[in-house]
Amino acid sequence: MNELAQHVKQLLKDDPLYSTDIDDSIEKRVAYHVKRLRKLQKMTQADLAEQMGVKQPFIARIESGKNNISIRKLEEIASVLKLDPSVLVAPIYALGYPEEVVRFVVNKRYRIMAINPGGVKYFGRPQLELVHTLLAHDNPFRKAAEKAYASGKTETVAHEDLTIEARPIVNSRDHVIGMELTASLKSTPQEASWSSQVRAQ
Repeated sequence: MNELAQHVKQLLKDDPLYSTDIDDSIEKRVAYHVKRLRKLQKMTQADLAEQMGVKQPFIARIESGKNNISIRKLEEIASVLKLDPSVLVAPIYALGYPEEVVRFVVNKRYRIMAINPGGVKYFGRPQLELVHTLLAHDNPFRKAAEKAYASGKTETVAHEDLTIEARPIVNSRDHVIGMELTASLKSTPQEASWSSQVRAQ
């Protein structure tokens, strides 16, 4: 399994926006945000546990979503991560439910490697048909990805009422191996025309 395939496998497991099963309980919110924000700060579970004065399995249980957490411990985690505690209990789907957010991963050849329910809705084709298909040259998602590949950093492209964000996926050697694309899907009279214009080949 190559590096991008491994990343996609983990993404499908960890990111609720790729899931059709919506569980927005407080435990799941805390689990999602602690894991996401810890990784963003390049901390291990052991690092976070050490700074809190607890054992690593405590953090593992929190990130599994199977452990109730006290307000005091929530504040301690927030303090270590240098953020407001309210961030840790914010709705996972703050950007919208999976059907309202288009999110997918492409490789360096612009083939779709994974796509969420919103992407399936947006392109108007079955998931099995979309995975491994190629984004057309005039596709705004592809344009955003091309821009991000060229700069090596997150880029945004406006298209109609969409703001498309392309975020590079890098490996342990800081080489860009793929791209994650995200956009909010808004219900407007033009939505049908976008679906006909913005399709994978």
